[in-house]
Amino acid sequence: MDESIEFNENAMVILVSDIHIGALRASISLFNEFLKKLIIGLEDGSLKNLKALVILGDCFDLIMDTCQNFFEYDLYDQILRNFNDLHNREGFHLVFALGNHEVSVTGDYDSTFFDEKKNLLDEFNDVNKQFNNKYSFFTPDNFAQYIILKSGDSQETELILFDTKQQIAEGKVKTIPLENKAPVIKNTNILLVHGFQFDPNLEFYSTVWDFSLKNKSKILKDIADGIWNGVFKAIYSKPMRRLKHLLSKARNKIIEEQTEEYLKTHQITIGKVERKELDEIINNLCEMDHYRDKMKDNGFKKQVKHQFLPELKKLGYTKQFTHIIYGHTHRRWPRTLFKKTFLRRFIKKRIFKVGNTLLFNTGAWQHVDFPSLIEINNDGTINFVEIEPKIREIIVDRPPSNAVKEQLRQKRPEFEK
Repeated sequence: MDESIEFNENAMVILVSDIHIGALRASISLFNEFLKKLIIGLEDGSLKNLKALVILGDCFDLIMDTCQNFFEYDLYDQILRNFNDLHNREGFHLVFALGNHEVSVTGDYDSTFFDEKKNLLDEFNDVNKQFNNKYSFFTPDNFAQYIILKSGDSQETELILFDTKQQIAEGKVKTIPLENKAPVIKNTNILLVHGFQFDPNLEFYSTVWDFSLKNKSKILKDIADGIWNGVFKAIYSKPMRRLKHLLSKARNKIIEEQTEEYLKTHQITIGKVERKELDEIINNLCEMDHYRDKMKDNGFKKQVKHQFLPELKKLGYTKQFTHIIYGHTHRRWPRTLFKKTFLRRFIKKRIFKVGNTLLFNTGAWQHVDFPSLIEINNDGTINFVEIEPKIREIIVDRPPSNAVKEQLRQKRPEFEK
């Protein structure tokens, strides 16, 4: 059990997103440890106030894997077993907001979401039948597009599930009372959602996602997974990529100094021609990532402010959200690669506002240094928690071949446990 995973004893709801089970370079075994430790906390009473685990999308990466494989691979199957344990636990609720790696979001996704959710659950349950109906949590009542965590004047706290913005406005909802006996903050209205709804490039990328979702070939999914997550993303995450994140007025000077330090540390000697090419590559990466971050940060805020919230108001939903919490971007606001420094601690605490609504991002469990979660406590406070694995996972958490298993057993004896 990874002892670096700690929970606040006053946590009422825990939020995670972007686990990407089925994709390369995701912290799957650490997520499984997270689930096991959460279950232990519920059993021994140390998490007596915890009433729900809400997963905000891209839990099951069906772009990179198939429903069948979630039942066939032991590590994935362990996670399903832990999900089922949480689902069947009295007084506890397991809820999923679906993301773009699970359902198609092309066109008017509100009008098609119900059918997309049904197709996803039908596919999972067809496989579930082949495995003697092992799991009972694949039900429409546990999955939605939008979730609201609400605490009113009477201090009753509840989760409210919707599939469309129209349902939010009309109040056609599934309500889950959290039966929290501890005093909670009044008049909290928190929207929980994956976040693809705020992506300014949704129309372009959703076509690619849709093609991959509809493709059921395990071989093609493995090839795409290997190229995108195993090669491109891996190379893009190398140390030199980190240099481009030094965004400041003196960026070029800092990049030059950091490049020198990197080359010296790694005992790399390069000539003038290579140096010029290296500088060009770094500057191009920096410009590209700066543009991408600016587009995402500002774009997401604009989508929330000028599109999503006005659409809800036009439909008749006039209540104000105190917070909007989502994932999708795989990172906290704003993006930073500073680690254990004062500056990083300062930046991590920054939050963004749209009017009086606070925006929070959950982070991710794939392609990040530290997986993360958000705790909503009884008193209404919100904690952002990063998990630093004490044992770094070996390369990826992909179900390995027998030959690789043997290598892992030699390198990591606890692999069999």
